[in-house]
Amino acid sequence: MAALETAVAALPTPTRDDPTAAAVATELVPTVAAEPVMLADGLELLYFYVAAREKPCRFNCNTTALILGEMRNGTDRALDTPGLTFTFLDGSGNVLGAVTASGLLQVMEPGQVMPFEAAITEEDPQLGQWDREEITLADPWGTDTGVELFGGSRLEIRDERETAHDEDGFRLEGAVYNGFAYPVKGAIVQAAIYDPDGRYAGRSGSYDLPGVTIPPGKTAAFVIDSGYGPFDPVALTGPDYTYRLMVGH
Repeated sequence: MAALETAVAALPTPTRDDPTAAAVATELVPTVAAEPVMLADGLELLYFYVAAREKPCRFNCNTTALILGEMRNGTDRALDTPGLTFTFLDGSGNVLGAVTASGLLQVMEPGQVMPFEAAITEEDPQLGQWDREEITLADPWGTDTGVELFGGSRLEIRDERETAHDEDGFRLEGAVYNGFAYPVKGAIVQAAIYDPDGRYAGRSGSYDLPGVTIPPGKTAAFVIDSGYGPFDPVALTGPDYTYRLMVGH
């Protein structure tokens, strides 16, 4: 597959001591045309952008920026979610570094739009230090080795209810129903969060479920409390954000 190259706007490198630079970088770094790009047969890159983190995550991670976007499975089959490698190049085509973005779930159902994300850390090239990206598949596209194990087609989210929702985040409670004929361990619920413009802006997950085994025909409770991880939203600037729930294992 030919590599996809995109140009990135030059922006000041944000630092924790320079909030102005971070604010400018967070506005929008358009890196791909509005039209979807075919990465492989049946795999569409819908869009992506690079955004600086306005504040350190609560895990004290060294993430300084995020690559955020969405891709779509345009086939009629459930397939393994591929990683996307973003290689940062200077104006002469020299490689400055690379990061790999992962989807929120390990399997893409037919027609499913899958958000993806990658962390840019203090050890990687920073915003404004590269001229363009080269995007390649980190994994083969078209495999289904994880579908039986990780597919979520028979997992259902039930009885979800918000107990808090404001400009700082939200708290959500609910249950996952296991419709498989066997016990499921490692289920996870992801809340894919979108900004007022409809762009994927980060996620919050059910960190209490991965170690739980759900018997066939039974449920397990989950809680999502946004704002606790390195991929939580870059900025919730008001109460107008939305989210959609995704379940897998």
